[in-house]
Amino acid sequence: MRITKGVLLSYLVTIFIFAVSLLDGGSIVKAGVISVIGYIMFQVAFIVCKGNFKYALFYLLAFNIPLQLYIWLPQTSLYSVETADTFSLIFLDIIVLLIFTYSIATKKMIKVPKYLLFLSCSLLLVYLYATIISINKVASIYADIRLFKAIVLCFSLINIYEDKAFDFFIKGLKASVFFQMLIGMLQFIKGDVLGLSFLGEGVLRSANGYEKGLSGTVGHPGDFSLFLLFCLVMFLFNSKRNSLYIILCILGLILGQSRTALVIMLVVFILYWFSSKGKRITYKSISVLFLTMLSTPFVVDLFGIIMVRFFNSDLSVQEENRRFHYELALKLFSLKEHFAFGPNASLTATSIYFPYEFQRGVFYYVHPIHNAFLVYFIETGIIGGGLYILLNCVCLGNAALVFREKPSINRSRIISFGIWILVISAYSMTGWAGIKDKFFYLLWISIAFSVANYKKNKKRGEDVAPEHTTI
Repeated sequence: MRITKGVLLSYLVTIFIFAVSLLDGGSIVKAGVISVIGYIMFQVAFIVCKGNFKYALFYLLAFNIPLQLYIWLPQTSLYSVETADTFSLIFLDIIVLLIFTYSIATKKMIKVPKYLLFLSCSLLLVYLYATIISINKVASIYADIRLFKAIVLCFSLINIYEDKAFDFFIKGLKASVFFQMLIGMLQFIKGDVLGLSFLGEGVLRSANGYEKGLSGTVGHPGDFSLFLLFCLVMFLFNSKRNSLYIILCILGLILGQSRTALVIMLVVFILYWFSSKGKRITYKSISVLFLTMLSTPFVVDLFGIIMVRFFNSDLSVQEENRRFHYELALKLFSLKEHFAFGPNASLTATSIYFPYEFQRGVFYYVHPIHNAFLVYFIETGIIGGGLYILLNCVCLGNAALVFREKPSINRSRIISFGIWILVISAYSMTGWAGIKDKFFYLLWISIAFSVANYKKNKKRGEDVAPEHTTI
């Protein structure tokens, strides 16, 4: 598709965004601002991708993962997954629609592995049945729609995948990291938010009066750190000349002040060392990285931030919160009348069975259980939770199957998504980020890329040296 057609498509999408933004009494000013942002993003993508429509879609998909750019924003709650009786459309949904349309227009039929089709359809059926018996059917319908969109995105990406397109996905992540860190550093310098709530910017965390973490436009420092962990894994395993972006990720992870993310970051480097057999990180590279990390504390006091987060913070309080949430999850699981409360209905269950604590705004009861796996088991039962785990195992299984094979580009990418699933699974054991829209989509994106690369790796037995990062 030539650039002229890309410009035409940008205009059409802009008009669509403007029209949808006016729904529910949306203001013309807001609709105009969001439309202009959407148009600029499309134009930049077409320029970077030299007018190639498919590559532009992969680029935009990566760039929009951390954005919460709402096209239609009714009265939503603090957490997008808790919209309950309201619905919203994020800009990423437009990209999903375009990817699906492109897939249908360029391929005669969508072909996916039978096991993935079985797992996806089974989970969707469990969601639909759980919605019928849900204690909050409207909230569950929202989750059903989200799951359907994610499955459509996954199948479409598998259908149109090619290695060159994935390179532009990585470029989109680079642009996103640069943009997020720019916003984040401005937040750090100002010591407050910048007023970009329409992009998804949330409040800076203040746990006990002096701890604050960057959030970019991701809405929460923990989510910001988790997104940077995804980017760090992708940059380490999937392309070269990423030193600047790796350092930006490390800097952002420290300033995000997520203890879990900092520990996982160290584990990621260890896994990278073992998976690359230690051949890609030299003593010189380690020295440069060490000196970089050693010098930055003198600029922004990063070392002091790390010490405070681990040894002089609310760590004990957070540990107590997690422990209580695990106990609450077991109570809710035993109280349910059916096999599940329904997708996206766990907080509704808390408000029903613990009304006094919920109305008083007690933290444990008004926030989702800080374990994404337990949330899925409560909302969709043992079957739904089990299917969710099996879907995570798709990336892990593919990575295990190719781990001992000869180095290749596809092998490196498959392993990277396996490691990412380990990362988000570990993170989900102490938080609920895994059930939020951006990371829910990211799970299915990871499955798509893992499956697509595994098919290519199996088909041609590629024997090309991997493009590992040289730090």
